[in-house]
Amino acid sequence: MNENKKIKMISKMIIDANLENFEIDDIISIFKTSGYEFNNKEIEIAKNIVGIEREGQTNNLDDNIEEEKQWISEPPDNCDICGKKIKQYFVDGRTNLDLHAPWGFMCILCHEESMVGLGTGKGQLYYKKEINGKFKWIGLYGFNY
Repeated sequence: MNENKKIKMISKMIIDANLENFEIDDIISIFKTSGYEFNNKEIEIAKNIVGIEREGQTNNLDDNIEEEKQWISEPPDNCDICGKKIKQYFVDGRTNLDLHAPWGFMCILCHEESMVGLGTGKGQLYYKKEINGKFKWIGLYGFNY
């Protein structure tokens, strides 16, 4: 199973079982009792995505999204780090902790591995959303305005 599908499946499992407030190690233990083997990084990423969705930042988006939070350039096709196809989320951000590091388009997994975080001077998280029959990339996190 590819990483994006795996993260999506874990996110759904976290929501279905109401585990978003549990610690990562506890979630891993609960999933192990059901026969699933996930690592800390996968659970952490899925839990972050669930948190974003629970806050209504993805589910309550409508046609009047602020223009400054829409990606207006050509969206990236692939992660600049691992080369995998970008499907639902991407980060436009610094590729490592060095303040002079180059920026790039990253999948969620590669961004997590960079350990840079999100925010001004770090990176911004975007989510693919269908609006009026067209897909748009909407800024979710890392904006200070």
